[in-house]
Amino acid sequence: MLPVQRCHSESDFETLYTLYDGKEWNCTTPEWSEIAQKYFSGYHPEQGIILGCTHYPYIEIPLQNIFPTCVIIDPSRESALALERYIKKHQIALRKDGEVVFL
Repeated sequence: MLPVQRCHSESDFETLYTLYDGKEWNCTTPEWSEIAQKYFSGYHPEQGIILGCTHYPYIEIPLQNIFPTCVIIDPSRESALALERYIKKHQIALRKDGEVVFL
């Protein structure tokens, strides 16, 4: 497994920040694809990619475009689901009113 040494430069982050509309990231723009190509096109995964950083889910769509035959695993989703199961099993209330909301 070859880790990506740096996920983005400061100027790349500034470019991506302009794509945030105040509610969500638009990850399907050419800018996202260009930055994903810049950092990942040199890799040739044979089977799959594990998104190993908290913000990598944002580049899942561009990565699917670059590596259409690879399985992409996003551990953050699985971690959130595991946490949800744990909270429900142990009846843990995260808010004073007892309501637990998963987004």
